[in-house]
Amino acid sequence: MKFITKYIDFKTRALKTLLKLGLMIIIFFVLSLFTDHSSWIISLSILGVWFSTYFVYYFVSHEGAVVTEVEFLEQQMIITGYRFNTHWRKEFNIPASSIQIKSQGKGRGNVEYYFRVSSQNHSIKINYDFNWDYPSLLGMFHEFKRIKGEKIIFDEKYFLDIMEKKAQGLSTSDITFEKEVKK
Repeated sequence: MKFITKYIDFKTRALKTLLKLGLMIIIFFVLSLFTDHSSWIISLSILGVWFSTYFVYYFVSHEGAVVTEVEFLEQQMIITGYRFNTHWRKEFNIPASSIQIKSQGKGRGNVEYYFRVSSQNHSIKINYDFNWDYPSLLGMFHEFKRIKGEKIIFDEKYFLDIMEKKAQGLSTSDITFEKEVKK
């Protein structure tokens, strides 16, 4: 079974992050105009160094790698992706690997989910940049568990239920307040 998502090149991912960074700098700049000018220059300098450091760290650890394809062959899970714009491929022996559902807040009242697949040698985050759709993620998780022969535990069932509702078009706040899917 093979799952594929759209590849977004590094330049586009970098531009998206740069726009967020630029917006934060502009907001800080506008707010600093209402303060004393000597502290404004010092504050802007410190902010510039801090944002530059954050930008480099964020790109190296998050935006650099993206998973674009996951394939299941017998007892193997083959994950393909790009680090910056360089193609890579890693293979996981499913019986010796584990999969965990993780969540990350994406603004007020919004939570997105990703997988962390681990073995002794590798660890990969699938959907960490939120480029996969939930039906594909659900299919990956169930296929991994089926091949490994594991049952879905209570915690995983809870997250899978939320992911299924998100796949139907509900937002995190809709799920929290138990709204039904509009048909």
